[in-house]
Amino acid sequence: TTGGGLLRKIAHFSEFAMLGMCLTWRFGMLEKKKILALVYGFGVACVDETIQCFVPDRGPGLRDVAIDTCGVAAGICLLLLVNKVIRKSKHSKENTIL
Repeated sequence: TTGGGLLRKIAHFSEFAMLGMCLTWRFGMLEKKKILALVYGFGVACVDETIQCFVPDRGPGLRDVAIDTCGVAAGICLLLLVNKVIRKSKHSKENTIL
């Protein structure tokens, strides 16, 4: 890929990471709902690639779907990690005797 192509892939990864965070937030951060956020994110990635069939000089690609889906997964993991750190921080503050 050229520099512009790499930048576009990074942008898509970041965009889909945000989508992963939003879907995880929307569906709740319960154990059962994480897979639903990933499935919806994968679906959006597939639709996004399908739309590219109608764009001149562009075409759908399985690698792009994989990059987008990895972005969704990264967003899910990031939100869950931040949530865990916040909960742990609150829990440790409650147990502190001053």
